[in-house]
Amino acid sequence: MHRFVRRPNVGGAFLRPEHGPIDRGWPRLLEAAAVVGAFGVGVIGTITGPQQSLLYVTTTVGLPAVIVGLMILARARGPRLLAGLALGLEGILAGLFVPAGLAFDVVLPLIGLALVQTAARGRLLLAGFAAAGAASVVGVCAAVFVGPARILFSVPTAIMTVVAFSAVVLFALVLDWRAIHRLLGAVGSAERQIEARDRAEADLDRTADILSAMVQSSPVATQAFALDRTVTIWNPASERLSDEIIGRTLPHEMTPDEERASSMARIQRTIGGATVEGDRVRRLTKSGESRWIDIYAAPLRDRTGRPIGVVGQLVDVTDRVELEAQLIQAQKMEVVGLLARGSLTTSTTPWPQPAASPR
Repeated sequence: MHRFVRRPNVGGAFLRPEHGPIDRGWPRLLEAAAVVGAFGVGVIGTITGPQQSLLYVTTTVGLPAVIVGLMILARARGPRLLAGLALGLEGILAGLFVPAGLAFDVVLPLIGLALVQTAARGRLLLAGFAAAGAASVVGVCAAVFVGPARILFSVPTAIMTVVAFSAVVLFALVLDWRAIHRLLGAVGSAERQIEARDRAEADLDRTADILSAMVQSSPVATQAFALDRTVTIWNPASERLSDEIIGRTLPHEMTPDEERASSMARIQRTIGGATVEGDRVRRLTKSGESRWIDIYAAPLRDRTGRPIGVVGQLVDVTDRVELEAQLIQAQKMEVVGLLARGSLTTSTTPWPQPAASPR
């Protein structure tokens, strides 16, 4: 019997499709090269530069090392969230201690947000957007008011810079939120469809198992075959006629020669849409014994209604036929006996004598 191949449940908050060769290839190498390259530049700059404070070393070497480690583990949900937070913190520290920190103040929190987006949903995702925006604004403020870049800005210019950067970051976050919102809506819809299909397939599996158990345990020979007479169902009760032949052609040997033409005509009528309800025929078992069979059959159709085969049950009524024949014979004998007794009674009864005439 046909079995549905169940697809594993998606589970979790996100769809996780199998990655193709492109996903596993150069993009991952490019990502790894960029992370390692940025970390290497920070290490070299720290080593070759003048003596710096512990916070500076933490900013250029310590925290980037932690981020690299988390990126290695970034396929898991927890490390992704931590890496996103660490990048936001790195942006703030870069604004405080690195001359070019103003650029990092905007870029790093947005990169961190990209990591958070793949691991968070709902309120947690909204908190990730808020944290990224706050980290960018705080980092810019740190760069123009406290960090090495402060010498480039007067107070009015610094305020205008913070406002301008804040507006740019807000615009970027709004665009990103709209995009991720549409994406999550599409992903959610796909997940619901997949879950509904999984439930339907599970129901079909259970129904198929129940039907399979019923067919296998049935004392009635149950069979099905395709249009080319290839057998698809042949339960144990059918093995009285022939051994299991699933995948092979329905054997002609079990049909007596004088009934093969009518058998083929019956099959063609069933494929055409007719149902067979108890046609009595003779069939031969694998040992050559002749049995009386009542056939019940109907067409098999696909989802479009196109016929694809025949399913039927063959009820062995040999014992019933023999019993009926014995009963008929007994009734005949009873009638003959009654007739015989009636004839005997008639022959032994004396004829009435004529009355004597009066003198």
